[in-house]
Amino acid sequence: MIKQRTYILSLDGPCNQKCLFCMKTEDIERKPKKSYASVIKEIKNASVLGYKCIDFYRGEPTTYSFLKEAVSFANLLGLEVTLATNGVMFASLDFTTRFFKETDIYGVRVSLHSDIPTVHDKITQVRGSWKSTISGIKNILRFNDRLSVNVVITALNYKQPLRIAHFIYSLGVKGIKYSGICLAGRILEHKDIYVSYESFRAYLIDALKVCKKLNFKLIEIEKMPSRVLEEVNLKETAQFRE
Repeated sequence: MIKQRTYILSLDGPCNQKCLFCMKTEDIERKPKKSYASVIKEIKNASVLGYKCIDFYRGEPTTYSFLKEAVSFANLLGLEVTLATNGVMFASLDFTTRFFKETDIYGVRVSLHSDIPTVHDKITQVRGSWKSTISGIKNILRFNDRLSVNVVITALNYKQPLRIAHFIYSLGVKGIKYSGICLAGRILEHKDIYVSYESFRAYLIDALKVCKKLNFKLIEIEKMPSRVLEEVNLKETAQFRE
């Protein structure tokens, strides 16, 4: 999803979830929320430095009231925009419709950690978040089919990569990323949900093989050995194949 020469605009602002594995807890809780002026300045600087794409990332970007204006400004400068979100705000069709009609978004990454509602909600620590995220995914797909689901692998879902792939495919999603965990941030208080790569490797490989057979247009991994892609004859991609 994130393309070459992409500027990562780390908002590090508020989030409407409290994921047990969150590495950015201190940034979210202690740093002041970025202002519209500072975000616009950052976008300008990225353009001047020659970046072609910009990724709105960290915290939950949709909690910023000026997100649409910031994305539109990036569009005016000719930057392709990608967005990382938990999808909760997009559960509102009205919000989704206005957002995509007023901006030009290249692609979206939505975090979904299980096809089982109770597992996802336990990870996010927000009751009903699974239902909201699924509604958000369905609404986003009405306007943009370059949607990728990000699955963070924990002790609560490490046997589920394959079933998650089948589930999101049934929703019409054609992009997936499996992410490992770093021992930093909130997970230091919840070490019981950490799972090693060796523990989930076999489940991941089975899932990647199926993703390839299903012809997912984007298959990525993060925070784990890249050699796993070679084992299933896949190359790490940086953008959706058209």
